[in-house]
Amino acid sequence: VHFKFAGMHFAIGRTSQVVFSDALCAVPTVPNKAGNCESCLVGSQPVSLGIPKGGQQLTDLESISLVVNPLCVPCPPGWYSADGKECLQAAPGYYTNESW
Repeated sequence: VHFKFAGMHFAIGRTSQVVFSDALCAVPTVPNKAGNCESCLVGSQPVSLGIPKGGQQLTDLESISLVVNPLCVPCPPGWYSADGKECLQAAPGYYTNESW
């Protein structure tokens, strides 16, 4: 059922789920504003690989202020990504706490 109220359309009884798709860009790249594919920065990984334990995805405002792709997840403390492809847990006895 659709109805219009104050110039806005509403759908009642209909739900949808948004899922990240690698159809646009092959993992480990992510789509950017220009419509191209790019790698994530060192110290992060694509959200399509999930969020490392203790990590969190940046909000839109955080990604804008840091000038990073919002589809890239920063590695949490104790994790690292030397190439922007995947966050790996630091070896025992080592600690990483680098950020952008």
